[in-house]
This record gives sequence, structure tokens and C-alpha cells, in this order.
Amino acid sequence: MMPRKSIEEHELQGTLPTYAVGECESGKPRCPKSLSPQARKKFRMLAKILERRHTLTPGEQELLMLYCEAFDRHAQASAKLKEEGYVRTYTRVSKGGNAIEVESENLWLPILTNAEKFMRGCLQDLGLTPLQRSRVRPTKQKPERNLEEERLLSREAAKAQSEKDSESELNAAMDAAEQVTL
Repeated sequence: MMPRKSIEEHELQGTLPTYAVGECESGKPRCPKSLSPQARKKFRMLAKILERRHTLTPGEQELLMLYCEAFDRHAQASAKLKEEGYVRTYTRVSKGGNAIEVESENLWLPILTNAEKFMRGCLQDLGLTPLQRSRVRPTKQKPERNLEEERLLSREAAKAQSEKDSESELNAAMDAAEQVTL
């Protein structure tokens, strides 16, 4: 099996690679309407950060939405823990049918910690942690169109084409005249 050509080799030979190069078009994902107002703010804030780093594509919409839903769960669990505390007294029923008061961790605590873990994973996937920041590739920016420059170039191209056409017509006329004289 032959080794894979590098991008530079493809450019020199005028061929295109069949493997993925890793450049994505930049673009802004839409904020889902199903999110709460606080989650929408968080979605827009993260989208702005990613846009400034030139790493935002429409493909990040689902991951941002999942992060924002976990952000909502985290906020709700955090509020309940502040209200009820980390340790609560629950009533359990023993085998004999007697009610027993038992102190145990609040049931909102695992929800909070799971949301935190999930949010951390999402931030890593988006390249928003210090370690992952250097590993994220910037997206391919859409070229800004300069209409004035395009008009100028199109005029020059049209002028060059008309000069080529007139030159080829002149050559054809000269060839015809040369054949007539022979």
C-alpha cells in the first residue's frame, strides 16, 4: 500500500485529497427556543467566546444545547441544596413497619455533581478548558467579498479577454490573407 500524499503534494500535482483535511466552514448556530432564558444567555455567551476564537461552526449547536440544559439542571440542584442543605433527615420504614428518621445526603447532590461532570466534559469538547484550548483548530473563515475589487478585476479580465479575442481574430485574418496570396 502506498503512503498517503500530503496536502502539499496534492497542491503541487493539482489533485484533491480523498481524506478529510479538518477544515470546517465557520458559522453561527441558532439558539434553540426550548432553552430557558438563563440557558439562552449561556448559549449566546459561549457562542461569542467560540466565535472570537474562530472555532464556532453550526455543528456545535447540539453540544452547546446539551451544555445549557446541564447548566439549568445544575442551577436548579444548587438552589435546592442551598434551601435544604447537603444533609437531610429522611423517614424510612423498617422491616417491622416502624418509621425511622435517618440522616442522609440530599438527593439533589448527585444531580448537581453529575451536571458538573457533564458540563466539564462539554467544555473540554468545545476546547474551552486550558488544556484543550491549544488542541482546537480554528475554522476556515469565509472570505470577505470586496465588491469594488471584484468589479475592477472583472473589468481587467474582460479587457484581457477582448484583447485575446481581437488578437486571435487578427491572427486568423492574417492566416487567411496569407493562404489567399499563396
